[in-house]
Amino acid sequence: ILFIDSDAQVRSKDYIASYLKLTDGNQVICGGTGNFDSCPSKEKALRYKYEVHAERKRTLKERRRHPYAQFTTFNFMIQRELFMQIRFCNEICDYGHEDSLFGLELKDRKIPVLHIDNKLIHTGLENTPSYLRKVKTSLFTLSRLDEKVQRRVYQETSAIPLVARMGDPVQVHRRRLGRAHHARGDDRHVRGQGFDHIQRAEVLDVLLGGAGLAGVI
Repeated sequence: ILFIDSDAQVRSKDYIASYLKLTDGNQVICGGTGNFDSCPSKEKALRYKYEVHAERKRTLKERRRHPYAQFTTFNFMIQRELFMQIRFCNEICDYGHEDSLFGLELKDRKIPVLHIDNKLIHTGLENTPSYLRKVKTSLFTLSRLDEKVQRRVYQETSAIPLVARMGDPVQVHRRRLGRAHHARGDDRHVRGQGFDHIQRAEVLDVLLGGAGLAGVI
């Protein structure tokens, strides 16, 4: 089965052939994600700059070095029987992290993932407000999963690249909450609070600061 996101654009005339010639002996093959050569519009600058920043870390060499951490369902082929065994997580109803959990399941089953250079262009770049809403939704999606799963997504995948320089996102947010409550003389509500309480301003701070994109908007 070949999975292609609805906002993906084929650039190579040999796109399908490049997959088919590698199906013997390979159950899962990832082609990769590419971007436009230039930003489509000023309104989409944040998302475009983030994608370009992320693409530099998704080289073929890096993807092969970390095959499960770099797994994405944007553009991949999988043996039908294997997919029917795994499927996508039915606990996820909103945007975000289907890729993360699918990649972790492949890792747990010790299914090899072959990464190749057969990219599709990501055309679905949102304007800044829409993109921030999607990021926030993905964090809330993660917050609804079991905490052990949250930890694995953070530690074993590249699904939260923007907080990588900031340490454990749950602990970072708890420290922020602690400082805020301490300033008001109230630290009763800090314990146990994780992704559920991340606010839009903090998402923006993570996006701009964590990815080195301050000044984009």
